[in-house]
Amino acid sequence: TNIEIFQSQYNTLLEKREVFTSNRAVREKNRQAYVNEREEITRNIDRELHNLLIISTEDRNRKLQQSRDMAAQIANVSIIAGIIVIVLVFIITFINARKINLPIKLLRERTKEVASGKFEETLEISSPPEIRELANAFNVMCARLKEMDQMKIDHISHLSHELRTPLTVIKEASLMLQQGVFSKFPEKQEELFNV
Repeated sequence: TNIEIFQSQYNTLLEKREVFTSNRAVREKNRQAYVNEREEITRNIDRELHNLLIISTEDRNRKLQQSRDMAAQIANVSIIAGIIVIVLVFIITFINARKINLPIKLLRERTKEVASGKFEETLEISSPPEIRELANAFNVMCARLKEMDQMKIDHISHLSHELRTPLTVIKEASLMLQQGVFSKFPEKQEELFNV
């Protein structure tokens, strides 16, 4: 580079100065030429250092501007990514809420049907495992309630039959007594009164 060239010239000049110092007569004669050359080399070095400073300052400023531009782009990308993440969170939350709320709504409606005595339909829900387990437990409960309802109907039917038979006997016995069918057989008539 130019600075190395000027440094080499300056070193050569310093060597000449040693020659000037060893010979007094030559020293006085060439002293002014030495000072002029030294100042010229110093000015050239100073000018080159100044140019190097300007170049390095411009390069630093250019790199700082690139850093600012890159930071602004990163900020824009971060903002866009943040907005996308927020939108995705809302969409996922909405979908999950529907997946949970819809089965619960179906379960609530089916509960109203069971309360009104409709045990026939089973509840088929494809949803998160916890709600599916709840629906399965609800179906088991409905099946047991249906069995109990059927047992109640059978019991009432049996009880009704059991009550009808003695009532029929009493009714027939009283009819026979009114008609006097067993008036000739007082023992039988007494037996009918005891019924």
